[in-house]
Amino acid sequence: IRMNYYNRDGSFGAMCGNGSRCLAMYAYKNGLVNRKEIILEAVDDIYKAEIIDDKNVKVTFPEPNEIRFNITIKAELGGGMKELVVNYADVGSDHIVIFLDDETNRAVLGKSAVDEIDINLLGVVLRNHYEFKPRGANVNFVQPVSENEIKIRTYERGVERETLACGTGVISSGVVSALQGKVKTPVKVMVQSKEILIIDFGFREGRISDLSLTGSAVKISEGSI
Repeated sequence: IRMNYYNRDGSFGAMCGNGSRCLAMYAYKNGLVNRKEIILEAVDDIYKAEIIDDKNVKVTFPEPNEIRFNITIKAELGGGMKELVVNYADVGSDHIVIFLDDETNRAVLGKSAVDEIDINLLGVVLRNHYEFKPRGANVNFVQPVSENEIKIRTYERGVERETLACGTGVISSGVVSALQGKVKTPVKVMVQSKEILIIDFGFREGRISDLSLTGSAVKISEGSI
């Protein structure tokens, strides 16, 4: 199956992790495929989706295109230019990952919990930061919770506001958190909707392998045009 995903603003050309799960479940339940293992093509890459049960889907991703750690950027966050330490991951969609337990970030933001962040105010500034031109990036604020769990909130490019969950944001945040030694795999990721998504991967010979996103895909409405 081929997936062409369009953002809320009509923009195109990035992977959607949540969309891939929904598409796989739709295809399976509507008889477009007759197996629980589905090959999915999107943004010039190949993904594998597996229907786990009546509610959950696991999607296996290729190795991330790029990951960069501990990038110091300057941004106008109110009261003048301030420095933040961010990370960057491209998993088919561009993501900034900001840890709230980082001393620099905590001092600048004055927050240590994602629930305290004014994400739409901060997100719009960082999403368009010159460091990540020309495409810009989604922005994820991450709070480590336990040895294998994090909480995140995501400002999404193309939606231009916070969403209840971002699949590629979950993947980026989970991978960067694990590689930075903040959590162990598999990583439980609590998103703003309060659902838990699972990120797992292996790491062999300096490369990420068997990267997967597992979560629900449930029909909430139906209509005709």
